[in-house]
Amino acid sequence: MKLKKLLAFGLALVMCLAMAACGANPDEKPEESTSQTDAEPVSITVTENWDFSVGFYPVITPMVSSTYGAGFWSRNFYNTLVSYDDNGKIQGELAETWEISDDGKTYTFHLRDGVKFSDGTPLTSEAVKMTLEAVVTNLGPQNGAFGKLTTLFDKLETPDEKTFVMTLKTPYYAALDNLTMALPFGIVNPAAFEGGVEKAYENCVSATMGTGPYMFDRVEEDTYTFIRNPYYWGEAPEVDEFKVKVIPDNAAKILALRNGEIDAILGSSRLSAEGYTEISQDAAFGHAMDDSTNQTRYLGMNLNKAPFNDPLVREAISYAVNQQELETSVFDGLETAAETLFTNEKPNCGVEVKTYPTDMEKAKQLMKEAGYEDTNDDGILEKDGTSLAIHFNYSQSLASVDNAVLSIAASLKELGFDVTIDAVDMNTWYGA
Repeated sequence: MKLKKLLAFGLALVMCLAMAACGANPDEKPEESTSQTDAEPVSITVTENWDFSVGFYPVITPMVSSTYGAGFWSRNFYNTLVSYDDNGKIQGELAETWEISDDGKTYTFHLRDGVKFSDGTPLTSEAVKMTLEAVVTNLGPQNGAFGKLTTLFDKLETPDEKTFVMTLKTPYYAALDNLTMALPFGIVNPAAFEGGVEKAYENCVSATMGTGPYMFDRVEEDTYTFIRNPYYWGEAPEVDEFKVKVIPDNAAKILALRNGEIDAILGSSRLSAEGYTEISQDAAFGHAMDDSTNQTRYLGMNLNKAPFNDPLVREAISYAVNQQELETSVFDGLETAAETLFTNEKPNCGVEVKTYPTDMEKAKQLMKEAGYEDTNDDGILEKDGTSLAIHFNYSQSLASVDNAVLSIAASLKELGFDVTIDAVDMNTWYGA
């Protein structure tokens, strides 16, 4: 049975078709982990910008950047030791309980009984230990990119099969917070590390080696199929299988939705604001948006290269970019201008910071203070005889940013930059 067409457009990074239920019976047998034995199986098809060609190992680096696609879906395949509840409080997930030593350095986790990986292998403390050790190794130079936790490991111990002890070199206030991230802290089946921890990427190319509600089944041309994990320890999800059809083009996604090739488009990175507005005005489709978000768009600059190594230039850019235009014209009011990484409505995020209202004249004055001038009236600033030319790289795999890039580039050109826009694939973008 196909679900009715639904366009769900959210600003949250993670979409999970079924969330783990804390009160589920962990001793359920695989055949009992179904909720619709007599009903026709429920299947839905959604879309993604990129494929899963690098596999499903939940550790992302510039060398395996398209794992970002798997990252969006990772909560369907992997569980973490702890997670956040709906009220923003840490709760147990694979760890049922835990204790923290008085000095704040040692965390003792007691694992939930009856949990198995998707191949039937029981979850043990050794699997947790191997997973965390592999994160350090496989992140390599990027170790610490997902929080400082993995840079602070002193000892990882397994006193018994159900107890995992993590000792840090120094107390770290965000240790549990870091462990809530399925990317990269989703607990992985030890089978993924056969041949060495670095083999996890290869071993997970055609397998999701986790304890989550779903598992990889097959890929046919541009469509990946995921089915329910028969050993899942939580409440069985209502959807029996979901398919992910790779459609990079924004217009092609909308056409596929109209033609019935897909049932939903999920997430703001998979559909432009213009596309969402088009569909939301069509009575034939449903649509929904999150009330709030943990996701913030930002303009990244390479601080190791001129001109971005100059704080005055970075401040000038902050004043030059027209956030109000981005909010109203590019994102159709679906997204709001941000002055901080996290919205002030989030717990402990209501801080006062210096803001940068759009002020092109102030931006130009700051560029002058930084030593840049337009000496030949061609609209391009120069310094020490060199024109201010930059490359603006962005990932064309993100359906919602094309118009935003054009708007930002226009502001930079007005400021005096010679801007070359480079639309690249996800792998090239991460390695740029």
